[in-house]
Amino acid sequence: PLSGFDGEELKGTWKLWGYNTGTGQTSTLTGWSLIVEVITNHTGNIYYVSPNGDDNLFTGIENYPFKTIGKAIQEASNNDTIIVKPGTYIENVEINDKNITLGSLYLTSNDTSYISQTIIDGSNDLTRWGIDFQSNNSTFTGFTITKSGGVVARAGSTPKLSYLYMIDNSSQVGDGTGIFIEEASGTVELDNVKIMGTIGNKR
Repeated sequence: PLSGFDGEELKGTWKLWGYNTGTGQTSTLTGWSLIVEVITNHTGNIYYVSPNGDDNLFTGIENYPFKTIGKAIQEASNNDTIIVKPGTYIENVEINDKNITLGSLYLTSNDTSYISQTIIDGSNDLTRWGIDFQSNNSTFTGFTITKSGGVVARAGSTPKLSYLYMIDNSSQVGDGTGIFIEEASGTVELDNVKIMGTIGNKR
């Protein structure tokens, strides 16, 4: 294992070297490189989600990702991170009693193009929210949310919401749409959240 490096020093492209045990010489393996991506301040497990994944056969590691965000949340525990690869995910997401980080590839790259490429689609189920935070202090970043009620922060929840596009959401749940924060919620942090095409009696 590597040691003695911090996150910034590790991140980047590394050369791989071959070693000839017969001559004791080293040489560069032409055409090979190792790309290192680092998530700083991370203490838990990392799960991956992809439209090409499988909830039944795969374990959620990068090469064998889950298919749905809901499955990854089910498997995650406090302080875990879920990275969602580009695609459209037709589901309504709930985070109950877990403090996790849920992000698109924007989380690891700071590339804002991933926001519009990573979509949570509520499939026009206007009786449900696109993402529902219940009693947790989670981070949610780098997604487009559409065709649902939007985002709700339930009583006792204090999510951090950043770099989100809320597009064409509406609701029949009676609490409004867009981003709804219940009165008994704690502090909800918003950073670079865009709300467009929203229809509802509260925002």
